[in-house]
Amino acid sequence: MESTDLYYPKELSWLAFNERVLQEAADKNNPAVERIRFLGIYSNNLDEFFRVRVADVKRQIVIAHNAGNDEEAEHQRRLLVQIQRKVVELSKKFDTIHKEVVKTLARYNIYILPKHQLDEYQREWVRNYFINKVLRHIAPILIDKKTDLLSRLNGTAVYLYVALRREGKN
Repeated sequence: MESTDLYYPKELSWLAFNERVLQEAADKNNPAVERIRFLGIYSNNLDEFFRVRVADVKRQIVIAHNAGNDEEAEHQRRLLVQIQRKVVELSKKFDTIHKEVVKTLARYNIYILPKHQLDEYQREWVRNYFINKVLRHIAPILIDKKTDLLSRLNGTAVYLYVALRREGKN
């Protein structure tokens, strides 16, 4: 028996924990507002999981491959496949629960609307909120071939990458 057969991978254990958070969101005994909070917690947890745990598994694949340890690289690839399968399964559950909770909230006149459903007053309110509260936290970073991204980026921040091109140029 290989030593890897003696334990349940921490990444899959972590996904099982987050599935438990999703179960709380599905529990109709919890108030609808609490259920939407559990969905938010689940989503934030999953973001961190990919940022930390999945990134680590991918690094382990590269390290093992570069060290010539094909067995370990393959083990990590199989783990990545297991993670992907579980995340797809949980994402389907999330979508189902989210739709149900949104319907429940609507019964209490609480609506979660996509942008295209906002009226003019709501669009103006969101625009002003963005300008007055969000915009000051946005800072452009010019990236070129010489930019050392590892030293420039913070692992806990959110980034939006935008590529600008001149018309007619690649």
